[in-house]
Amino acid sequence: RDLARKDRNGASDPFVRLRYNGKVQESTVVKKSCYPRWNETFEFELAEPPEEKLCVEVWDWDLVGRNDFLGKVSPQTPAPLP
Repeated sequence: RDLARKDRNGASDPFVRLRYNGKVQESTVVKKSCYPRWNETFEFELAEPPEEKLCVEVWDWDLVGRNDFLGKVSPQTPAPLP
């Protein structure tokens, strides 16, 4: 929400890249938005213990040149149930 405006049109074309245990998945690109909403589901195989934490990165997609990094978060995973 309220993402940085990276494009000349005053918006961004954001997408999300998710990383977990060596696997990477990406969302679709939301064109011309600083308030994107993704209604998408991603599935990863769970590992006990996980080799790496889930990492969620937000990028601004660019047709020409490199995509622009907007931010990332690694949410805490809950402890496994006994």
